Amino acid sequence: MPPQIEEEPIVESVVVAADEDGAAERAKAAIESDPGPGGAGGEAAKSIADALDEGLEASKTAKKPGDKPAEAVEDKDGKKDGDGKTETDEEKTAREKAEKDEADKKIDHVNDPIDERLSERTQERIKSLVGFVKERDEALTVQGNLINSIQETGASPEQFAETIGFLRNVNSDDPAALEAAYKTLQGGMRSLAIRMGKPVPEVDLLGEYPELANAVKFGQITKEHAQELAIAREQAKVATTQRTRANDATRTTQEAAAEKDAAITSLNTLGASLAKSDPQYQAKFDLITGPLKAAFANIRPSQWEATFKAAYAAAVVAAPVKAAPVVPAVVPKKGQPIRPQQPAGDGTKTAPKSMLEAVNSALDGM
Repeated sequence: MPPQIEEEPIVESVVVAADEDGAAERAKAAIESDPGPGGAGGEAAKSIADALDEGLEASKTAKKPGDKPAEAVEDKDGKKDGDGKTETDEEKTAREKAEKDEADKKIDHVNDPIDERLSERTQERIKSLVGFVKERDEALTVQGNLINSIQETGASPEQFAETIGFLRNVNSDDPAALEAAYKTLQGGMRSLAIRMGKPVPEVDLLGEYPELANAVKFGQITKEHAQELAIAREQAKVATTQRTRANDATRTTQEAAAEKDAAITSLNTLGASLAKSDPQYQAKFDLITGPLKAAFANIRPSQWEATFKAAYAAAVVAAPVKAAPVVPAVVPKKGQPIRPQQPAGDGTKTAPKSMLEAVNSALDGM
């Protein structure tokens, strides 16, 4: 007698269909664990499990009466869910680039078209201003290119001035100017021969060394050897001149620094001495500091101390106002008029009106 299929799994499946909170998984597991004909190995088991899954999915997605179709929702990346159109990564990149270009676009007041709604007079004035700006920009560009070209040559100010003079003379019809251009050209050729370390036909270095010329004349050395010796001597002269100039510049810088340090030390020593002896030192110092800074910029540091002393001596600081003492009234005797008292001093000295006037007066008296 064939085995009977129990009805319990069917009842269980009906209950599960109404319970969507995990009942389907339990029913599916029970069926798949059954080793019988209705278990995982049988066709009936597969169909029941599939039916359970399909039924639950259908119940979840079933539309109720009156439900509206779901609208496409755009996520943060610009992509749409549902039935809406989906934005691809390429479209998103293109859209963001277009938005950025639009945001970065700047107004070009020179090259943008003029609004035709403006009056003709206004349009003409704008065109005139735009033309002026373009001409100025072109002139500045030419000037900047010229300056850059000059700087790229590495020429010193003296060399540039000499070159300008050579061009002026070589393009002149004046014989004196042409002679000056020729001498400038000879000097350039001589310098070039020395730097290159080889003789140049236009330059006669042997003429500057008679002993070498005589040695060549009497066959003691060859002309080529004599020229090499002459070039070596000239190169040694150039090197010596360059070293001398560099040493002079270094020495001048060191001497200037030493002079400045000595002047600062002297001023500090003088200030410390005056601060101990003069109660009004700080007030006077504050008054003369500004004018002295301008004066120190135009004189050598060795003159700073004398200038400070002169300005300090001319500085006048108002004394603090004190309360006038109470003086009893004096009754003059009969027949004697009251005479006003004269202030002490002769009254001939006039105080300077400003500290700058005091400093200038002191400097004039030095």
